[in-house]
Amino acid sequence: MDQYTPAATSAAAPAAKAVAPATSNAVVGQVSYTDVPVSQMRKVIAKRLSESLFTAPHFYLTMQIDMDAAIAARTKINEVASVKVSFNDLVVKATAMALKKHPKINSSWMGDFIRYNEHINIGVAVAVDEGLLVPVVR
Repeated sequence: MDQYTPAATSAAAPAAKAVAPATSNAVVGQVSYTDVPVSQMRKVIAKRLSESLFTAPHFYLTMQIDMDAAIAARTKINEVASVKVSFNDLVVKATAMALKKHPKINSSWMGDFIRYNEHINIGVAVAVDEGLLVPVVR
């Protein structure tokens, strides 16, 4: 990036005004940053996500998945459906099907007992200008 040179602009472009280069009093190797205030919604989101991370057991699974059949199915569905299906939609559906097939995974740590849920509810985070909304798909 240090060697990047922007492409030449066309002759019709207006000339830019000369601007004095920004100066910095930062010491080389010193960490610099900018603090930006957050909305109340973002504060609540951060608090809830942190609480979840530190109060409930988590596990992470990484694996390779052949998505060829899913890609083909999505293409066929979207050819005839009035509402388009995304890959995220397919993942949520597959998750719901897996939870139904393996009900012990559909559980919650309650401190001194485990609650096995009889219904499948999946929260899907959706970005909005103010932060995140997490509608629950039942």
